[in-house]
Amino acid sequence: MKEEAVRISGQKPSAEDMRWIEYGWETLRDSPKILDEAARSLVTLGSSLLTVYTLVLTLFNLSGRLDLSAGYRMLLLVPILAWLASISLAAYVYYPKEIKYSRFSPSDLEERHKDVMKGKGRLLKLAALTFVIALASSSACIVWLGTSPPQESLQQTVTLIVKGDICPNQTLTDITNGTCLISGDLVPNTRPPEEEI
Repeated sequence: MKEEAVRISGQKPSAEDMRWIEYGWETLRDSPKILDEAARSLVTLGSSLLTVYTLVLTLFNLSGRLDLSAGYRMLLLVPILAWLASISLAAYVYYPKEIKYSRFSPSDLEERHKDVMKGKGRLLKLAALTFVIALASSSACIVWLGTSPPQESLQQTVTLIVKGDICPNQTLTDITNGTCLISGDLVPNTRPPEEEI
């Protein structure tokens, strides 16, 4: 049996087609570098915003203005942990990895390139997602702490210095030279006012 030759017809690519093909190959070749640059930018921006968040908390003493329980104080750590996760994931994108491939097999080179791009792309997406979470939670914490009125204590310590012989005995703490020092907690008066006779 004689095999028939199959005729394939086509045309030579135009100059514009060749430019697009060249552009596609350059983009494909440079795509790992593009992802590395995006990761570096995310690391730089994340580090800067983490610094700003911690400075705002400490400089303006936002967490100290309120009487926060341990649970609420732990909520202030959520943005810090999210920033650290985002920075770590983005840094790992451009961390060098050992890639084994055959130099003389184009299909093996293509597969390794796809694997590298898939791994870097996945890490960069996770880094970007945690970046957004960190930014949103930082903003929410700062707005929450900034708009909350400071806690006022119901008790205030008052110290009175009285000169003379008129010193109440129940709160007397120091008497020298006719001066007595009265110290104690000032509590709001909860008794109804007494009627004058």
